[in-house]
Amino acid sequence: MAHIVIGVDGGGTKTECVVLDQAGRELGRATGGPANQYNVGLQRAMQSVQEAMAGALAAAKQPAHAVGAVCLSLAGADLPQDVQQLEEAARRIIAAPRILVCNDAEGALVGGIGHALGVVVIAGTGSIAYGINARGTRRRAGGWGHVFGDEGSAYLIGREAVQAVLHARDGRGEATRLADAFCAHLNVAQMDELLTTLFSHEWSVTEIAALAPVVAAAARQGDANARQILTRAGEDLGWTAAAVIRGLQMERDEFEVALVGGVFRAGTLVQEPLQEVLSQVAAGARCITPRHDPATGAALMALQALRRG
Repeated sequence: MAHIVIGVDGGGTKTECVVLDQAGRELGRATGGPANQYNVGLQRAMQSVQEAMAGALAAAKQPAHAVGAVCLSLAGADLPQDVQQLEEAARRIIAAPRILVCNDAEGALVGGIGHALGVVVIAGTGSIAYGINARGTRRRAGGWGHVFGDEGSAYLIGREAVQAVLHARDGRGEATRLADAFCAHLNVAQMDELLTTLFSHEWSVTEIAALAPVVAAAARQGDANARQILTRAGEDLGWTAAAVIRGLQMERDEFEVALVGGVFRAGTLVQEPLQEVLSQVAAGARCITPRHDPATGAALMALQALRRG
């Protein structure tokens, strides 16, 4: 008899899988490889899902035939045709009677808030806002990638900080502690070595995003450039969330906004400007720390589908 559910959170770096029983208790958890079909292709994405599910079932000591519902909350499930393609691929590798596919932001929302109502702002390497109103209408803003979007993301914070260092060196910007901070982070002694490192290396999006904690540390030490960068990031994330709130006509509602992702480790440096923007748009919006992780959010969606029958 099918009596357990599986939730999968698949992103550009890794896939996390959680098994819950019908009471919502976690039985097992495992991780797999990347599952964004636009980054690694559909076949590799499904392999990552499969290995994460197999690991989680093994950790839970449960057989595959006990699974009553699976929810795949995946990066790259953006358009209706994406969802259809992923559903068809999932049915070829998953035997569960109920399979749901949604964007990874929806799993993050349900996990962060605990149910499918409210807004989530995700700010990690990239950024996106996603919301569901009381009528069940869904809307997103942002999430368009580092080339054309991802305002407020760790990538943008890192890139703007490097620009601030270069502007200061040119005399186009204020002096900043970020130069010394980056020298220490990259294990070089002085500015000339830093410049050599910056321009002799093929920087990945992830490596640039990894500079964001350095910026946060400099801001805490009082660096004006770093503080401005983080303030701008918070405001950008706030306006991205505001677009979702307005699109869902939630301006007069009371609801929670879950803040998910590494950028929010900067604390009030990012969260206060974000909340300030939200207060201009929706006085009833209240920012919270996530209650559950995104994979658990996906599992809760699967559990709801199982209970509906």
